[in-house]
Amino acid sequence: SRVAAFRLWSASVNDSREVRLIALAKSVEDSDVLADILLELSVRAPKAVVSESVGPLLVSKTKSEKETVRAAAIESLGRLRIADGAAALPTLLQDRAARVRRAAAVAAGQLEVSSEIATLLNLARADEVAVRQASLDALRQLREPRVVPLAVAGLADATTQLSALRCLVEFGGPEHGSAVAEVA
Repeated sequence: SRVAAFRLWSASVNDSREVRLIALAKSVEDSDVLADILLELSVRAPKAVVSESVGPLLVSKTKSEKETVRAAAIESLGRLRIADGAAALPTLLQDRAARVRRAAAVAAGQLEVSSEIATLLNLARADEVAVRQASLDALRQLREPRVVPLAVAGLADATTQLSALRCLVEFGGPEHGSAVAEVA
């Protein structure tokens, strides 16, 4: 498959060939292959290149028709701490695809976008467990104390438990000790 071929190729890319990776990302149609390339860029792109060419490329791909590309673009913007990614968050946090909402929640925390706290508080109640977990983590990163009741509720789910505990370590008090003890 094309994704497997790209992964083999990218494993051999060294620092001197990163510019070729960026050129490849600009030339590939919106697809799962492009999503992998965008994620690889977030690991490999040198800081100087990020500001010049990767940032605008990633921002443009947050509007892709392909959910895998939108998710990879916002995830990469967050990883690289590219502040221009914040403008895409209001739309992506409301995306129809859960993977995009999860990636956007992660990016909101990484980019420290406090203007999205109300949306993240709502997403921490989402049906999709990955969205809830990412929202709890983002709210903790944003130092939002209103996360506490959501974190207590998150203790009941094994998937969100660690994120919930991290929130309670930072914002909880002795009154939450019994809830923590129940899951221990």
